[in-house]
Amino acid sequence: MSTAAREQPTILFWFRQDLRLHDNPGLCAAVDAGQVLPIYILDDANAGPHRPGAASRWWLHHSLTALDASLGGKLLALAGDPEIILPRLVRTYAVTAVHWNRCYEPWRITRDRQLKQMLTDAGIEVKSHNASLLWEPWEVRKADGDVELAEYGIIYIDEIDKIATKGDMMGRDVSG
Repeated sequence: MSTAAREQPTILFWFRQDLRLHDNPGLCAAVDAGQVLPIYILDDANAGPHRPGAASRWWLHHSLTALDASLGGKLLALAGDPEIILPRLVRTYAVTAVHWNRCYEPWRITRDRQLKQMLTDAGIEVKSHNASLLWEPWEVRKADGDVELAEYGIIYIDEIDKIATKGDMMGRDVSG
């Protein structure tokens, strides 16, 4: 390992639903911030009834194998609860920041908020990135400013003409 590589901070990038290398905002931010430790965690612990089935696991296996090859064999693929795994990786690899691309399923949002708080409380910088949506669900507001229909990205067809344009939308702080 070169001296320059050792002097860079270690940034953990957590691959989740988005396994692409090209045009991946979270991965690009992690690369810009330091030396990247790429990981994937199969989280059956928190998924409950949303655990992937056999066909999804077959696809995931082959996708992770291809991703690992693209990363030169450096992908760390793990299975378990991220609330246990991430702190261990942070300690083991002296990680200074954790990056991931956001997921929008309610169970993942709840888990991610808890993870972000736990890591932040431990002094680790946590950054999540929008990698899949034109607008985040909390950015979409009806013309009256209400987010009732937009809370989980649900906008009914008869409400489309009532939605404010992007220039009129009021963003919401998602940092905490």
